[in-house]
Amino acid sequence: YLGQNNKKIVLLVNYSDAVFLPDKQLDFLTSILTACKLNLADVAIINIANAGDTNYKLLSDELQMQYAILFDVNPAAVSLPLDFPAYQVQAFSNCTYLHADNLETLAADKELKTKLWLCLKKIFGI
Repeated sequence: YLGQNNKKIVLLVNYSDAVFLPDKQLDFLTSILTACKLNLADVAIINIANAGDTNYKLLSDELQMQYAILFDVNPAAVSLPLDFPAYQVQAFSNCTYLHADNLETLAADKELKTKLWLCLKKIFGI
């Protein structure tokens, strides 16, 4: 994973053409983290397209994740036994989950950025 996972925040992305994520999306994601008073050292970015087994239990055990944000990753893709709408904060198994659109879509859509920001404020108490 990319980052140091200091705050047990796992960010899942899905880019088959990149090791982690393209530079432009990394820049956008970094700006989101900065707005949340976080940085790359606080998170673990995992590209599920290249990561092998990304079962939520395995991720939880290995990374002790307390928060998981799924960008363009359906909850079923990580074997979560529940389905919940995008932009709805969901607690499950000692972790807070959120799934959202991919970073390109978010960067281009002010309404979706606002939805994401409201969720992030709730999750991180900003």
